[in-house]
Amino acid sequence: MSQSLRIFCRLRGRIGPFLAAVVVAFFAASLAYGADPGTTGAAKPIAAQVTLDAPASAANIFHFASSAVSIQLLAANPNRIGAVIVNTSANKLCIKYGATADPAASFTYIIAPNGEWIMPHRYTGRIDGIWAAADAGVAQVTELLP
Repeated sequence: MSQSLRIFCRLRGRIGPFLAAVVVAFFAASLAYGADPGTTGAAKPIAAQVTLDAPASAANIFHFASSAVSIQLLAANPNRIGAVIVNTSANKLCIKYGATADPAASFTYIIAPNGEWIMPHRYTGRIDGIWAAADAGVAQVTELLP
């Protein structure tokens, strides 16, 4: 598989499943379609298979008060398809794929004050979070499931 195709496959969730299927099929055809060295330029046949992610049909919703201490926002869940986190705090929320988020040294994403984050790819492990400072805000977490 080409490097371009691997990068594209990681980004497919951002552009929609139909467009992703079209582009993946195009890449597969581009890689497989070409002149057969044993003939005088005759094209060789190709076969491509495209698999789309299943849509979410259920969700778990959680609310967590802002905290200046790292807290678990989502437990590991092999069935998770995606997640959305809304930060209603006036302070940034640092989230981490894994245990013990730290706004100074150990985080994966920063959610701006009154911002939202949509998981850009499928991750089924634990997600922790910590705010720059605690206030009256919350993290509204939605875990998408099949």
